[in-house]
Amino acid sequence: MNIKVVGDIRIGKIQPSLTGNPIVDDVLIQHFCDQLKKQLTSLHLYVDIVADHFFDPTSQSPDIILMDKRIIDDLPDELLMNFKII
Repeated sequence: MNIKVVGDIRIGKIQPSLTGNPIVDDVLIQHFCDQLKKQLTSLHLYVDIVADHFFDPTSQSPDIILMDKRIIDDLPDELLMNFKII
């Protein structure tokens, strides 16, 4: 199992982002992923943390999705109901 961090989406009709600058978004999201992994590892929880810039709500995934609230608000509920989103 992975934790996928969705802070922006770079495909499809709806392409929300954190800052509007993909380079800045990459750095911010990767820093968040690194810090989350560090904290989980300190608790002896060994989980892969993956930045997902190409989240596709039509593809099923067993992973936990950690998604920015603004993206959740932009996507229809019926697209998100089959995921474990926090």
